Amino acid sequence: MLTIEKIQIYQILARFIKVLHDCVTIWIHSVNLYHHKEYPIPKDIIICKT
Repeated sequence: MLTIEKIQIYQILARFIKVLHDCVTIWIHSVNLYHHKEYPIPKDIIICKT
């Protein structure tokens, strides 16, 4: 049986990984758009990079 603490840690990790994945996806998409010179990279992407 998993303890409540372990379950909470796994939930936090899963949420963190999802946010990280979303940031990376948005960042890659923005870089692709930037290379195609369609749009500049939004300022909030810089937050995800660091």
